[in-house]
Amino acid sequence: MDIEVQNYTVAKVRDYWRQTYLRVNHEYQRAPSWNRRQKQLLIDSVLRGYPLPFFYFHRKARPHGEGSIENLEVIDGQQRIHALVEFEAGDFPLLDPARNKNIFPKFIWDSDEPCAWSSKYYAQLDFELRQALDESKLHIAIIKTDNDDEIRDLFVRLQAGSPLKA
Repeated sequence: MDIEVQNYTVAKVRDYWRQTYLRVNHEYQRAPSWNRRQKQLLIDSVLRGYPLPFFYFHRKARPHGEGSIENLEVIDGQQRIHALVEFEAGDFPLLDPARNKNIFPKFIWDSDEPCAWSSKYYAQLDFELRQALDESKLHIAIIKTDNDDEIRDLFVRLQAGSPLKA
């Protein structure tokens, strides 16, 4: 198994998803399952500059005609990708920390500065915020192997963690 670590921008990951260069292997990936709040908090985290966990992609060649087409299959990160794509598509606004004090820590909702993206959809963000989001770096581990069992094993190991407690 070869592993290559790269940084992709949020915009590049969304583009790859829309172009179907980035795909889901339904053999082991579940359907999207994050609720709106989880998606909103992920986008909020990106805008605050918080680092996200690695995304894991499997570089894979598929037969096509007399040759092959290379694409990337998502091993881990599908829910986060859906959140990024759906926010840009206008599917949900971001949370307002001042109105959601039970979700955000006091230092965020009690700040003297109002949250610049509070309750906004992607299209309502000012140019600088959209650019900051779109150009945010995501850490990508690209796995190269012809052994699908190794990929399944990696997926199982990545999913074997326990959820965080409060």
